[in-house]
Amino acid sequence: MKITADSSALDNCVRAVSSACPTRTPQEILQSIKIECTDGVVSMVATDNVRTIVKHLDVIDAEEDGCVLIPAKQAAAIANSVSGDVSISCDGGAVVVKAGADKFRINTEPCEKHPADAGKFATSDYCHTFKRESFLTALRRVVFAASRSPGRYATDGVAFDFPVDGECYLVACDGSRTAAHLIGGESFKEHKCSTTTTVVPTVGMKSLLTVLSLSESDDISVSSRASDIVVFGDDFVFGCRLLEGRYPSPWRKMLVMDDTDGFYNISVSCAELLSAVRKSSIVSDTESLAVKCVFGAGQIHFERTESVVGSSSVSIAADGPGEESSVLMNLSLLREWLSTIHPEDIVRIDYPKTPLSKIQFSTDEGSYYSQGTMGKE
Repeated sequence: MKITADSSALDNCVRAVSSACPTRTPQEILQSIKIECTDGVVSMVATDNVRTIVKHLDVIDAEEDGCVLIPAKQAAAIANSVSGDVSISCDGGAVVVKAGADKFRINTEPCEKHPADAGKFATSDYCHTFKRESFLTALRRVVFAASRSPGRYATDGVAFDFPVDGECYLVACDGSRTAAHLIGGESFKEHKCSTTTTVVPTVGMKSLLTVLSLSESDDISVSSRASDIVVFGDDFVFGCRLLEGRYPSPWRKMLVMDDTDGFYNISVSCAELLSAVRKSSIVSDTESLAVKCVFGAGQIHFERTESVVGSSSVSIAADGPGEESSVLMNLSLLREWLSTIHPEDIVRIDYPKTPLSKIQFSTDEGSYYSQGTMGKE
């Protein structure tokens, strides 16, 4: 095999697929990227046996078909450090990379030993289609809320709720908070995804974030199958095994969607709210302590007292007639969601008129975030 590609295109491709290469594994061959050239079409493939990423590489020239492995660590270092045209070829049991006066020869394993299969996750017209930017935004606004506890296996991922007809949501929760985002999509051949069965592991969703960020596709498609899911665009294919177990259902009960009876609400810009949350943590020796939060009466007030460091008191004006209510919250969790929202977006805060167990934050763009409180102040 012998191909020539621009260094920037090579770097983009390596960054996209290397997120599927495990840093630690008893199968060292999984730490390599497979480069395949067939009839002049070049693809890079990587897998950890849970997720598989195929990224198409635009080449300047493809002189010989074939296949070669290159360690992901060295591939990333080379692609990031060279410029201009880069040639990649096989030489016995090694891969040779040339860029200008630079030459790298890396010993590698035969391609036949690598389990990655570019055709395993075949694309299908049984799918939902979305705008790539919309799907990327939705994923960023929910993936942080997925459980990080091994004991919550079914919630250690992002759930897909894509009915044949109706609103499409990405959902994540960890028991103390729930994040959901509405995205506009279209179903083909009555394709649907259920949150109880279509849950993609967090590690896979973080890889997909990287792939989508580096893709040039305008539209992407999502196809859910019995045990895995395939997301594909014009220049990539991403496949991942689904988590076993049932996701909390119905997830909508964890949020205040349309039924806001029994709730007060106030509104404030995301930029102002995020700034206040950040200021409240200035006088702090840890971010895990509860913060006194007062909502209503035309304001939002955060008060924090540290026995060693000192105290802080931050207030901002808010729109809304809601009566004043005080609770304890972990604001470091809220800050994660606010950091994904556009600064100019208006955040609506719904808090119950009865004793508070959870508070919901939402935007008109279809983003919802509900967080449990740590008690009433």
